[in-house]
Amino acid sequence: MKSVFRLVSRLVLAVLILIVLLGLFQVYFIYGRSAKPMERTEVKPGIFVTVEEVSGSDGTEGLVVTTEVYWDTPGVSFELRPLEQGPDGLWNRVTLIFQDWPVLTKGYVALMNTSRIFEHEWHHNYPFKRATFIEPLIERGQLSHYWEHVYMMWWDDDLNATFEEEKPISDFVVENAYWGIGLQGGLVREGSFRPGASDRDLPQPLPISFIGIDAERKVLYLIAFENASEEFAANYATSMGVVEGGRVDSRNGTHLILGRGTGQFLRGVRNLRFLSGYIGVRYDEP
Repeated sequence: MKSVFRLVSRLVLAVLILIVLLGLFQVYFIYGRSAKPMERTEVKPGIFVTVEEVSGSDGTEGLVVTTEVYWDTPGVSFELRPLEQGPDGLWNRVTLIFQDWPVLTKGYVALMNTSRIFEHEWHHNYPFKRATFIEPLIERGQLSHYWEHVYMMWWDDDLNATFEEEKPISDFVVENAYWGIGLQGGLVREGSFRPGASDRDLPQPLPISFIGIDAERKVLYLIAFENASEEFAANYATSMGVVEGGRVDSRNGTHLILGRGTGQFLRGVRNLRFLSGYIGVRYDEP
């Protein structure tokens, strides 16, 4: 009986030590691997990175990391995290992973989180936990699920981009989209901030993950704010060239991590939540 008790005690102690180490690991990467200020720099052909310290009268402060992706440039591409089909046949479940893992294993130049998950509370936040997407994603033509309260940014097979203002998702989008990201609201439309799209119930300022496009110039913008209001974020995005865009999973889910060749390997903006969906930017020699 004593030997069993000792074994259980050691297992509990090992688990506690692992949890503490995991917490220290997360804290180090959040605060010890922040991006460093950087003027707009072409880190790869067709991929630009800008890192700035900003502040505003509305409480906005801290870093903003922007990755501009000219997706028509030879060698430049982007992709979403592959969807996982569950035993029930549905595609809207995902396994939480360490934020840096895809950057390390897939060689991304930059990575940003995408859709929110229902299981966002702290006690659900651990690696290999299964979670459920809120906003739909379309990955290589596969729709994760339907949800009526979403604005879809999508690309067809020829990488022509569209910001879909109508909701719910139309059959046309489902049939023609190759990539698609569900946004929580269209904060930027036709190059201007839309105050009506802002979430009045959201405590601000806050960490924000923002995804935008200039469909005509074929530019994708991934922008992460350490602490900003939605109005500041939208106006900043338009100043960088965003024509259409909006917020994806933010607060503790905000991540934009830079990869090799950027001069800021594994630096960026991170938060406490482990990674669910993501968009990764690649450069491969043409």
